[in-house]
Amino acid sequence: MEPNSRSNRCVWWAITGLWSLLVCVLLEVGTLIGAPASSPFVLAEWRPTRMLVFFVLALPLVCWARRRLAELREERERRRQLPSGEDADSRHATPGTLLWRSPEYAFLAMSLCSGILCAFLLPAYASSSWDGFTHFDYANAISYVVDAQYTGADALMASSNAFVWSQAIEGQNVFPTKNDAAAREVVYDTLEDAEENDALVVCEGTSAFTGDTWISASHVGNIPNAVGLWVGRLLHLGFDGRYLMGRIAGVLFYSLTMFLAMRRLKSGKLALGVFSLFPTLVILSASYTYDTWSVSLIAYAFAAFVGNCQKGECELTLREACAPLIPFVLGALVRAVYFPLLVVLLELPAKRFSSRRDSVLYRALVVLAAVALLASFGIRFLVAPGGGDPQGSADVSQGNQVGFILADPIRYVGVMLVTTGHVLAPDRLVAFEPLAFSAPYVVAPSVPQSPAINGLLLGLVLVVCVLDRTQDDLALARPLVKALAVLGLVCGWGLAITGLYVSFTAVGAPLAEGVQVRYLLALLPPAGMLLLDFAAVARRGPGEKLRWLAPVAVLGSCALLVAALVVTFGVA
Repeated sequence: MEPNSRSNRCVWWAITGLWSLLVCVLLEVGTLIGAPASSPFVLAEWRPTRMLVFFVLALPLVCWARRRLAELREERERRRQLPSGEDADSRHATPGTLLWRSPEYAFLAMSLCSGILCAFLLPAYASSSWDGFTHFDYANAISYVVDAQYTGADALMASSNAFVWSQAIEGQNVFPTKNDAAAREVVYDTLEDAEENDALVVCEGTSAFTGDTWISASHVGNIPNAVGLWVGRLLHLGFDGRYLMGRIAGVLFYSLTMFLAMRRLKSGKLALGVFSLFPTLVILSASYTYDTWSVSLIAYAFAAFVGNCQKGECELTLREACAPLIPFVLGALVRAVYFPLLVVLLELPAKRFSSRRDSVLYRALVVLAAVALLASFGIRFLVAPGGGDPQGSADVSQGNQVGFILADPIRYVGVMLVTTGHVLAPDRLVAFEPLAFSAPYVVAPSVPQSPAINGLLLGLVLVVCVLDRTQDDLALARPLVKALAVLGLVCGWGLAITGLYVSFTAVGAPLAEGVQVRYLLALLPPAGMLLLDFAAVARRGPGEKLRWLAPVAVLGSCALLVAALVVTFGVA
């Protein structure tokens, strides 16, 4: 642990700073080794700005690692002093007992295996997911921090959708991912030719290939893919290997974050595990996207909050109480419209703190986090009030749209209700964009995505979420908690519609354009943890008694995920 005396603290921080400096230098060397047109042996290629960013990122990670290693050493010493019988009980637990006590390990294994499999099965170009080429562009720029370099294949991947430049399926707005060998061959040949023959493009400063800077709150969600691209270049892999490493990094981040979220819970692990294996999320984790960044970190934040509430009446330190804040802010930065969910965190009782000062400071930090997210959401409308999303309607005007909303708020409420009804329409949820099982631009030939798999997954997660309860959940099974949760969810969803209505939709349109079912995914973990926590069920503690619940949840979700992958990719 961190030393207490002042002199020891100075030494501890000095050593931490030296380790961080070493990590910073190693990351800079790795970046230059992997860059196509740079070398660590040329001093002029070293970038102080990039090294400063690496140092700032390394410092908290090194601090955490040193403290964690100290805690593990203390834990190992404590275990040595335990009676031999207690230690033997943990060593000789049966697989069935381990599955019931720690199902998160089974979910982690399945998430990693299936996600990495998807990374290999998806064709090696970025546009196999929603706006994948845009996310790849920013991920590549972030992986360099400054002065990003784009090979011919990188530039092609970052500039437009695959079907535009490959012409594999001429005249159709369809991606050549339907297990069509000839179409894929065209894509790979085009990329390989560009990689070998096109000139290298170097972007100055923090610019991406399209000219926009990557320094934006929403681009934080591209960091996992950027890390994978960095590793791919360090290993001097070809274009397909680099893209694959970016995808695998996304799988690792999503799977480990959901695993750690399950570890924070005393009960409710099974429901969160079933949710983590939704095929939509597994396939997205193996793509270039920030959706799984948002979903996993928001899930972790609410798991940390619920885990604190499940500890009973024991006092919480300010650090423990604030554990949900940083992951929530990081997760919501890519879609800051979810900031109203923070209202639920204010319900943590003041008696759980050791002092009134800690209670007041905790609530102030929650409000500050909400204000920061609100600012990140609203500032782009203040900076550029006239334009909109270039992929939206040609008649978009943010300023005029805001004026329309303020002039007739009642009518706009009707627009939100109509949009919500359109998104939640049964035919859309089941057939066109299933919530649990939707593979963007990836469908096996002549085989529709199965409504049955989607329905079974939603039914399974609903049943498990209701039954996976113990008496520890009684603290949250109160009407006030549910009312705050509903308020946060409704406001978050309403702001999501408003953001797209202002930036993506023609002025005064009766329906907000661009609202997709996948935007609901980040709202499902808090909704399940808080709205499906019933006092009558929690008092019976079925999560402690129903030994069949764990194998049904684990095996059922794994079987449905395998079936979804077979339907999607046409593989056995």
